[in-house]
Amino acid sequence: MDNYSGTPNDPYLAPKATDTDIAPPSKIELAGRFVRLCACILDHLILCAIWILVVFLLLPFGKHMVPELTKGLWKSVEWVRFEEWVRFEGSETAAIIVLALILLCLAFLILAVAVFFAINFPLLRKHGQTFGKYVFKIKIVRSKGTPASVWRIMLRRYFLTSTFLLIILIGLLVVDGIAMAPLILGEDDFAEKIMAFSKLVGQYSAGMILIDVLPILRASRKCLHDTFSGTIVIKA
Repeated sequence: MDNYSGTPNDPYLAPKATDTDIAPPSKIELAGRFVRLCACILDHLILCAIWILVVFLLLPFGKHMVPELTKGLWKSVEWVRFEEWVRFEGSETAAIIVLALILLCLAFLILAVAVFFAINFPLLRKHGQTFGKYVFKIKIVRSKGTPASVWRIMLRRYFLTSTFLLIILIGLLVVDGIAMAPLILGEDDFAEKIMAFSKLVGQYSAGMILIDVLPILRASRKCLHDTFSGTIVIKA
């Protein structure tokens, strides 16, 4: 007997399919796509509210951090001596200032995500649910239907996926941000600069969410983060 077909060894027999991208056993009732979408929207609305709060609370800190970040970036690339970050002119200066603003906005976003998961940690640990999933009565389990540990959910489902998408996001922000540098750097008010970049981060983040969510159209109803972590979402 071979391990693939369950029949005597025969080189002409094709092995049984072992692809994990198939619907799970019928005894496991997968959450509907629309319900998952509603839960996802609710979670992201909460995350957006936290992000906006973080940005407004940390604006005074950010106003002082951007010049310091810019100085550090200047020293790291050793192009020219830094003098006045808001008065300096030239494409190199614009690129460095834009990069500093991007780093600050991403720091705000990462902090907001950390707060979001700190709030959701008790539900994730006990029930495999975020607040959105709790409201819509669905939960995260492993692909075979067994409970998923909170560390599998946090590290493999969210952290690994977020890191993959963040790399793409940073690349897009750097390219687009530098292209927008003359417009954004023309703003006199620091808050307007941060708001402009926050909007840019929000737009591209929405695109990253689509990349993550669209695979749910498969028979397995797995998003990208489900594939990375070996999880599914079922009715609670």
